[in-house]
Order: sequence, then structure tokens, then C-alpha cells
Amino acid sequence: MTTKNASSTRTKLDRNVVVDAALSVADAEGLEAVTIRRLARELAVTPMALYWHFKDKDALLAAIADRMWDETQAALDAAPYVAGTVGIRQVLQALLTVMRRHQPAIAGLMPMRVVECASGLSVTERTLGLFAEWGLDPPRAALLARYLLNSALMLVERQPGVEIVEPVQRTEVQRRKKIALASLPPGLYPNIVAAAAYLTDCDSPEAYFNEGVELVVTGVASQLPDHRPSNASHSS
Repeated sequence: MTTKNASSTRTKLDRNVVVDAALSVADAEGLEAVTIRRLARELAVTPMALYWHFKDKDALLAAIADRMWDETQAALDAAPYVAGTVGIRQVLQALLTVMRRHQPAIAGLMPMRVVECASGLSVTERTLGLFAEWGLDPPRAALLARYLLNSALMLVERQPGVEIVEPVQRTEVQRRKKIALASLPPGLYPNIVAAAAYLTDCDSPEAYFNEGVELVVTGVASQLPDHRPSNASHSS
């Protein structure tokens, strides 16, 4: 690298650039591949240049989680505030939209930073406010808010087949599972045999997530008091 190019890289290098590179590596190869040295090679800088921004890998992972919360808050801020179950759905869908952009393990970083960064606090405040409008006390509201976040994580992390990152390997594993299930005695397992093609993969991710959102929102709503706030939107 020439002196001029090295100087240009140092000038452009900031936390956002590093986080962008970390997300790119994590999406392609998993979180285990995200190291200071690896990112230094990706960005054509020395490891010491990155340590200026992040003292260690834990700090870098925290910044990735913060980015996810920033994007979630931005998605919510872009839409009018809506009360009631529509507002609950809005929060859940914002979480899922951001989580689904990346590998599931990356979404798993978000809980550790939910009350440690400004955007995580903002999303939490909005969610607790939705439940407070139903008349829930703080302990109950906090419980349901935590359930909402964990439900989003579950939907992303447990999507059928998503645990195998490599596409060719995933297809082959799913093919073998389908054959095994379809080969079961239909007299003993008629429902499993009929659903064999749908139990091992997710041919329609949108249907999977839409159904998941409906189940979660319905479950949360069933725990709320009979008095329901208006679903009308208003400025936050």
C-alpha cells in the first residue's frame, strides 16, 4: 500500500466502516470469523488501527448489536406511532425485518445490548408504553416486552434449515430428511407422511414469518386486559 493510499484509508476508517465490514464477514462466514486481525486484512489497515475504535472483539460484537437496534429504531421512527395490537405488531415486524437481513447468530447479539444502547432503550420504551396504555403494571409490561423480543429471535433462529449456512449442504440434508419422513409407515404416521415436504424446510419464508407474527401477536393479546386502547395512530 502506498503512503497516499494508507493515509486515505486511515482518514475514511471510522466505527461505521468497521461495523459494516464485520457484518459482511459475519454474514458470509459466521461470527466466529469476525476478529480484529481478519477485519484489518479486509480493510487493509493494521490491527492497531482498529483497536483505536474497538478494544477487543467483545466491543466489536456490541457495536454490531447496537447497529441492529439503530436500524430497528429507524424502522419504527419511519412509521406513525400506533397503539393497541397494531402497535405490538409494528414492533415485532420491525425487529424481524432487521434480524432477517443477517445470519441468525447475529440477531442473537441483540438481547445483550437492549438496555445498553440509546436505540435499544428507545425501542424498549416504545414497547413498554404500548403495554402501559393497556393498563399493565411495569412488571407485567416488562415480561411481555421480553417475550416479544425472544419471540422474534425464535422465529429467526429456528426457521427450518437456517442452522446450515452452506446452501448446497442445507439442500442435501433437507432432501434426506424428506425421504426419511416420507418413508415412514403411513398407517402409523399419516399426518407426518402428508406433511413430510413441509416439516424439514421453509419453501415460503414469508408465509412462515407472517404466520409466526400472527401467533405471537395473538398470544400477547390474549394476556392483555379486556379494555383495549384505540389503534388510531398519532405522533410520538
